Amino acid sequence: MKRRQSLKYLSIGIGSFITLPSWANGWQAKDVQHGLKLPLETQNTLAELVEAFIPQTDTPGAKELGVHQFIQKIVADCLDKNSRDAFQKGIGQLDELTKNNYSKSFAECTPTQRIEVLQQLENDKNHELSKFYDLAKNLTIQGYLSSELIMVKYYDYKMIPGKFQPCVPVNG
Repeated sequence: MKRRQSLKYLSIGIGSFITLPSWANGWQAKDVQHGLKLPLETQNTLAELVEAFIPQTDTPGAKELGVHQFIQKIVADCLDKNSRDAFQKGIGQLDELTKNNYSKSFAECTPTQRIEVLQQLENDKNHELSKFYDLAKNLTIQGYLSSELIMVKYYDYKMIPGKFQPCVPVNG
């Protein structure tokens, strides 16, 4: 490689490292897309579904930590088109099931009714909703356990573990 070419690449690399932090610090939650373009009613259903899986107690619930937004992002970015369509269809079928049982949508049901619907899906593995149920449950657990609050407060996660101690006596 020639000297001019290596200086060019080096200056591009240094310039990008300098501008990247200022560019990333300007982000806000509204600027980041939340994945799937779901209707508001469907987003509410998904939010109440994750809250039914992990409700708020003395710790925040899944809805409060934004796990439903995490799921939308994962489904949009990490699943193929057939799986995305099946996920969206599953949310609609969940609402249909609750409308058949309780004459109202999943989001309008009481917490007890939501748990009954989820127990029905848990016990009936032949139901076509079972794949949606399993995926939603697994993504809820994954999103909840990898949230910042849980990682920092309960798992004592540190971005850079340990600390550098340059001068320590070595006993040999």
